[in-house]
Amino acid sequence: LSDLIREEFGFRVTFWLMLALVVTNFGNVMAEFAGVASSLELFGISRYIVVPLAAAVVWVMVVQGTYSSIEKIFLAASGFYICYIVAGVLAHPDWRAATFAMVTRPEGDVVIRDYGYLYMLIGLVGTTIAPWMQFYLQASVVEKGVTIRQYTASRWDVIVGCLFAALVAWFIIVACAATLHQAGVTKIQSAADAAQALRPLAGEYAYLLFAAGLFNASLFAA
Repeated sequence: LSDLIREEFGFRVTFWLMLALVVTNFGNVMAEFAGVASSLELFGISRYIVVPLAAAVVWVMVVQGTYSSIEKIFLAASGFYICYIVAGVLAHPDWRAATFAMVTRPEGDVVIRDYGYLYMLIGLVGTTIAPWMQFYLQASVVEKGVTIRQYTASRWDVIVGCLFAALVAWFIIVACAATLHQAGVTKIQSAADAAQALRPLAGEYAYLLFAAGLFNASLFAA
């Protein structure tokens, strides 16, 4: 992808774009390891132990792993997010209100004047469609040796993956709205607070499921 950008827009544009990507990726990596730390702190395990171990695991996977083996691990890990779909259904939300809210903008000037809303919106889009994904996707096509004959299947692979990601993100919002917001919890201060969104699915053990999901997402994104 960076080669194509250089060919179409020249070296200068590519340089600044790649510099921005490095900065963004660095921020992403920091966020991922913060997620790793938060997930296992729910069990009382120190971040000073967890983060170095997780970094070592990531390093070994990148340096020693093969693309096909890592891809299978990613695929299995993605199945975990079905838990959020189940949690959203079991929370018994107002489906009519949820569907209506999905296709309409918030009332008033909240989009323009409420910086908290804008910050959340940018965070939601940025973590669902991260910049590094665009480059990873192109690299994976090359890495797998996709031919013109296989291009259609590869394209459907991307489309289905995008739809699944958007579906899971939507159900996470629905699960939180029907549990946390419904109970008046509007200020989430920790991973333990957010874990309550999975209470309809896992009851008192919701934090276990949430911790596993947060660790899974953070480690593999890193």
